[in-house]
Amino acid sequence: MQRRERLTSTRRQCLQWLGGCGCMGWGLSGHAASDPDWRPPMVALEGVYVPALFLTGSGGKSAEAGQRAQAAMQRLAQAWVTLRPTFAGLWPRDAAWQRSVGQVQQHIDEGAQRTQQGAWAAAHEALEHVREVLAQARQAKGLVFLPDRYTVFHAEMEALVAAGAAAVLDRPALRARYTRARALWQGIVDTAVDVERDGLSPARQTQQARALAEETTALSLLSQALDDADDAVLRQRLVALKAPFVRAYTAFGRELER
Repeated sequence: MQRRERLTSTRRQCLQWLGGCGCMGWGLSGHAASDPDWRPPMVALEGVYVPALFLTGSGGKSAEAGQRAQAAMQRLAQAWVTLRPTFAGLWPRDAAWQRSVGQVQQHIDEGAQRTQQGAWAAAHEALEHVREVLAQARQAKGLVFLPDRYTVFHAEMEALVAAGAAAVLDRPALRARYTRARALWQGIVDTAVDVERDGLSPARQTQQARALAEETTALSLLSQALDDADDAVLRQRLVALKAPFVRAYTAFGRELER
């Protein structure tokens, strides 16, 4: 229990940090002339990381779901063995970056261990830390990586949903958080997707475009509910933010095409 509480506290701090970065905005290029070619290995990792993250979240639903999650986790662990030296070699003299690479290793190791145990919630939680650590590390270096925008929005979305589960709804507070989340989402919508740069196949680009439109609609319906709907409808509108976001984000996972 104490270990779980420490993990939750650490994750909360990381999400608060990322949310603060989201408020300040992101650069346009994210790639200085002196930077190494950092994007290809990160796109490669994302392609196997996203399926593992997504499938561990549903691994306990059935035997088949568990098998798919185990296979995805194995692909991620194997890919990281190959990719870690490349990640470490991007900025070999940057101590903060090296610490982040080490943390990614720890979280993937824990995710693999929990997956073997069938502890799906713990496995999923461990993998959530991977994207948070990398998003923070990339932001610290001024790198713009599209999935990181999703990570920042995800933190705000989850906070909205959690606030909506309270016994008494604080509508002014929900409106303020909605405004923040909506601005972050607009930053995602306004970012052009490049198939080669972002590693999206045509099918996954179509999936993401549709999901972006669906999430935008869900946010608009939530705004209306905040104004005049009863509490039951408002709670439904908050929960409805999740599904289209998941479809948009999982488009980055190429292994889900299997």
